[in-house]
Amino acid sequence: MDFVAFLIKFIAFIVIAFIIGAISSAIVGLSRKGCFITIIIGLIGAFIGNIISVVLHLPDFLIFRLSKTIEIPLMWSLIGTVLFVWIISLAIKRK
Repeated sequence: MDFVAFLIKFIAFIVIAFIIGAISSAIVGLSRKGCFITIIIGLIGAFIGNIISVVLHLPDFLIFRLSKTIEIPLMWSLIGTVLFVWIISLAIKRK
């Protein structure tokens, strides 16, 4: 893979993570934490959502294809991120 293709895919991952993190924070009602934290939340939540779908043998739907080999299941990423943000908001409210 050449560097330009890698860079485009990396930027797409970051943008998608930011969008999913922002949507999840809005759904749960967590206040804005900044772009970097939103991206990290989106990446962690997408990882959690993908683990849930694999462990429970659930089908992927609403898939974003970056290439023939790289697919991002947007719905599971969003579900995992919402769960992650919800757990964070519960932890913050207890303090």
